[in-house]
Amino acid sequence: MLRRVVSLIEMTFVLVLLLLNTGNAAKSANEDTFYDYTICVTTQHLERQFKFKGSQFENKIERLDADVYDKDNEQNSVPYKSLWYWQGKPLGLEMFKHLPVERGHGVCLRIKHKTSNPSEAEKKAAANAILRLWVDARLNQSAVITVKVPGDSFYSIIENLRLQGMDVAAEAKDGEDINESMTLLIESEAIGQKHQRLAYR
Repeated sequence: MLRRVVSLIEMTFVLVLLLLNTGNAAKSANEDTFYDYTICVTTQHLERQFKFKGSQFENKIERLDADVYDKDNEQNSVPYKSLWYWQGKPLGLEMFKHLPVERGHGVCLRIKHKTSNPSEAEKKAAANAILRLWVDARLNQSAVITVKVPGDSFYSIIENLRLQGMDVAAEAKDGEDINESMTLLIESEAIGQKHQRLAYR
Protein backbone atom coordinates (compact mmCIF):
# COMPACT_ATOMS: atom_id res chain seq x y z
CA MET A 1 0.00 0.00 0.00
CA LEU A 2 2.78 2.42 0.96
CA ARG A 3 4.66 1.65 -2.27
CA ARG A 4 1.51 2.43 -4.31
CA VAL A 5 1.04 5.78 -2.54
CA VAL A 6 4.71 6.71 -3.17
CA SER A 7 4.33 5.76 -6.84
CA LEU A 8 1.22 7.92 -7.15
CA ILE A 9 3.04 10.86 -5.56
CA GLU A 10 6.00 10.42 -7.92
CA MET A 11 3.70 10.22 -10.96
CA THR A 12 1.87 13.38 -9.85
CA PHE A 13 5.18 15.21 -9.38
CA VAL A 14 6.41 14.18 -12.86
CA LEU A 15 3.08 15.23 -14.41
CA VAL A 16 3.27 18.67 -12.75
CA LEU A 17 6.84 19.14 -14.03
CA LEU A 18 5.78 18.18 -17.55
CA LEU A 19 2.88 20.65 -17.47
CA LEU A 20 5.13 23.44 -16.20
CA ASN A 21 7.76 22.78 -18.86
CA THR A 22 5.12 22.65 -21.59
CA GLY A 23 3.67 25.98 -20.39
CA ASN A 24 7.10 27.61 -20.33
CA ALA A 25 7.95 26.27 -23.78
CA ALA A 26 4.68 27.60 -25.20
CA LYS A 27 5.29 30.95 -23.54
CA SER A 28 8.81 31.13 -24.96
CA ALA A 29 7.56 30.17 -28.41
CA ASN A 30 4.93 32.91 -28.29
CA GLU A 31 7.43 35.50 -27.06
CA ASP A 32 9.80 34.53 -29.88
CA THR A 33 7.16 35.50 -32.43
CA PHE A 34 6.47 38.94 -30.92
CA TYR A 35 9.56 40.90 -31.99
CA ASP A 36 12.94 40.41 -33.64
CA TYR A 37 14.93 43.29 -32.11
CA THR A 38 15.02 45.30 -28.89
CA ILE A 39 15.96 48.97 -28.69
CA CYS A 40 16.90 49.40 -25.04
CA VAL A 41 17.11 52.91 -23.56
CA THR A 42 18.97 53.36 -20.27
CA THR A 43 18.30 56.62 -18.45
CA GLN A 44 20.61 58.35 -15.99
CA HIS A 45 20.94 61.70 -14.26
CA LEU A 46 24.33 63.33 -14.83
CA GLU A 47 26.05 65.21 -12.02
CA ARG A 48 28.34 68.23 -12.49
CA GLN A 49 27.46 68.67 -16.17
CA PHE A 50 27.82 72.22 -17.55
CA LYS A 51 29.10 73.30 -14.14
CA PHE A 52 30.27 76.85 -14.58
CA LYS A 53 29.29 80.25 -13.21
CA GLY A 54 25.90 81.37 -14.48
CA SER A 55 24.99 78.01 -16.04
CA GLN A 56 21.28 77.26 -15.97
CA PHE A 57 21.92 73.61 -16.91
CA GLU A 58 23.97 72.63 -13.85
CA ASN A 59 22.79 69.33 -12.29
CA LYS A 60 19.68 69.23 -14.49
CA ILE A 61 20.94 67.00 -17.31
CA GLU A 62 19.76 63.48 -18.15
CA ARG A 63 21.44 61.19 -20.66
CA LEU A 64 19.61 58.35 -22.37
CA ASP A 65 21.68 55.68 -24.12
CA ALA A 66 19.93 53.59 -26.78
CA ASP A 67 21.41 50.18 -27.64
CA VAL A 68 20.08 47.55 -30.06
CA TYR A 69 20.20 43.76 -29.82
CA ASP A 70 18.47 40.67 -31.23
CA LYS A 71 15.27 39.76 -29.39
CA ASP A 72 16.24 39.75 -25.68
CA ASN A 73 19.94 38.97 -26.22
CA GLU A 74 21.17 42.00 -24.26
CA GLN A 75 24.77 40.80 -23.88
CA ASN A 76 25.25 41.29 -27.64
CA SER A 77 23.98 44.88 -27.73
CA VAL A 78 25.47 47.56 -29.99
CA PRO A 79 25.29 51.34 -29.32
CA TYR A 80 22.79 53.21 -31.49
CA LYS A 81 22.49 56.76 -30.14
CA SER A 82 22.70 58.89 -27.00
CA LEU A 83 20.19 61.63 -26.20
CA TRP A 84 20.67 64.50 -23.73
CA TYR A 85 17.76 66.20 -21.97
CA TRP A 86 17.40 69.24 -19.75
CA GLN A 87 14.52 68.89 -17.28
CA GLY A 88 12.96 66.37 -19.65
CA LYS A 89 13.32 68.57 -22.75
CA PRO A 90 15.54 67.50 -25.69
CA LEU A 91 18.95 69.15 -25.60
CA GLY A 92 21.31 67.12 -27.83
CA LEU A 93 21.86 63.92 -29.78
CA GLU A 94 24.87 61.78 -30.67
CA MET A 95 24.41 59.15 -33.39
CA PHE A 96 26.75 56.15 -33.51
CA LYS A 97 25.27 54.37 -36.53
CA HIS A 98 22.12 53.94 -38.59
CA LEU A 99 19.44 51.91 -36.86
CA PRO A 100 20.81 48.31 -36.90
CA VAL A 101 17.40 46.73 -37.44
CA GLU A 102 16.40 44.86 -40.59
CA ARG A 103 13.61 46.62 -42.44
CA GLY A 104 10.15 45.28 -41.77
CA HIS A 105 11.08 43.41 -38.58
CA GLY A 106 9.24 43.76 -35.27
CA VAL A 107 10.79 45.87 -32.51
CA CYS A 108 10.46 46.05 -28.74
CA LEU A 109 11.27 49.40 -27.10
CA ARG A 110 12.56 48.90 -23.56
CA ILE A 111 13.21 51.53 -20.90
CA LYS A 112 15.67 50.90 -18.08
CA HIS A 113 16.91 53.22 -15.33
CA LYS A 114 20.53 53.18 -14.17
CA THR A 115 19.45 53.67 -10.54
CA SER A 116 16.53 52.36 -8.51
CA ASN A 117 15.36 55.93 -7.84
CA PRO A 118 15.09 57.73 -11.20
CA SER A 119 14.11 61.41 -11.28
CA GLU A 120 10.82 62.62 -12.74
CA ALA A 121 12.89 64.35 -15.42
CA GLU A 122 14.31 60.94 -16.43
CA LYS A 123 10.80 59.55 -16.81
CA LYS A 124 9.71 62.57 -18.86
CA ALA A 125 12.78 62.18 -21.06
CA ALA A 126 12.06 58.45 -21.41
CA ALA A 127 8.56 59.21 -22.71
CA ASN A 128 10.00 61.62 -25.29
CA ALA A 129 12.63 59.07 -26.32
CA ILE A 130 9.90 56.44 -26.83
CA LEU A 131 8.19 58.73 -29.36
CA ARG A 132 11.48 59.51 -31.13
CA LEU A 133 12.47 55.85 -31.38
CA TRP A 134 8.96 54.97 -32.55
CA VAL A 135 9.53 57.38 -35.45
CA ASP A 136 12.94 55.79 -36.12
CA ALA A 137 11.31 52.36 -36.31
CA ARG A 138 8.51 53.59 -38.61
CA LEU A 139 11.04 55.21 -40.96
CA ASN A 140 12.72 51.80 -41.04
CA GLN A 141 9.37 50.21 -41.96
CA SER A 142 9.50 48.28 -38.68
CA ALA A 143 6.55 47.86 -36.31
CA VAL A 144 6.93 48.59 -32.60
CA ILE A 145 5.28 45.53 -31.09
CA THR A 146 5.54 46.55 -27.45
CA VAL A 147 7.13 49.10 -25.11
CA LYS A 148 8.43 47.64 -21.84
CA VAL A 149 8.95 50.01 -18.92
CA PRO A 150 9.96 49.55 -15.25
CA GLY A 151 6.99 48.91 -13.00
CA ASP A 152 7.65 51.91 -10.73
CA SER A 153 7.77 54.24 -13.76
CA PHE A 154 4.75 52.81 -15.59
CA TYR A 155 2.14 55.44 -14.66
CA SER A 156 4.55 58.36 -14.84
CA ILE A 157 5.73 57.43 -18.35
CA ILE A 158 2.14 56.95 -19.54
CA GLU A 159 1.17 60.35 -18.12
CA ASN A 160 4.15 61.99 -19.86
CA LEU A 161 3.25 60.26 -23.14
CA ARG A 162 -0.24 61.71 -22.81
CA LEU A 163 1.22 65.17 -22.22
CA GLN A 164 3.24 64.71 -25.42
CA GLY A 165 0.31 63.92 -27.71
CA MET A 166 -0.93 60.41 -26.90
CA ASP A 167 -4.18 59.23 -25.38
CA VAL A 168 -5.80 55.97 -24.32
CA ALA A 169 -6.65 54.04 -27.49
CA ALA A 170 -10.33 53.53 -28.23
CA GLU A 171 -11.69 49.99 -28.05
CA ALA A 172 -12.54 48.53 -31.46
CA LYS A 173 -16.28 48.10 -32.03
CA ASP A 174 -17.83 45.36 -34.16
CA GLY A 175 -16.79 45.81 -37.79
CA GLU A 176 -14.61 48.83 -36.96
CA ASP A 177 -10.94 49.00 -37.99
CA ILE A 178 -8.38 50.49 -35.60
CA ASN A 179 -5.21 51.96 -37.12
CA GLU A 180 -2.72 49.78 -35.22
CA SER A 181 0.24 51.61 -36.77
CA MET A 182 -0.66 54.69 -34.69
CA THR A 183 -0.91 52.88 -31.36
CA LEU A 184 1.66 51.77 -28.79
CA LEU A 185 1.26 48.99 -26.23
CA ILE A 186 2.97 50.06 -22.99
CA GLU A 187 3.75 47.16 -20.64
CA SER A 188 5.03 47.19 -17.07
CA GLU A 189 7.86 44.75 -16.36
CA ALA A 190 6.76 44.44 -12.73
CA ILE A 191 5.16 41.33 -11.28
CA GLY A 192 1.43 41.40 -11.98
CA GLN A 193 2.13 43.04 -15.31
CA LYS A 194 0.03 46.07 -16.19
CA HIS A 195 -0.47 47.32 -19.73
CA GLN A 196 -2.04 50.24 -21.54
CA ARG A 197 -2.61 50.83 -25.26
CA LEU A 198 -2.10 54.45 -26.32
CA ALA A 199 -2.91 56.13 -29.63
CA TYR A 200 -1.33 59.23 -31.10
CA ARG A 201 -3.87 62.07 -31.39
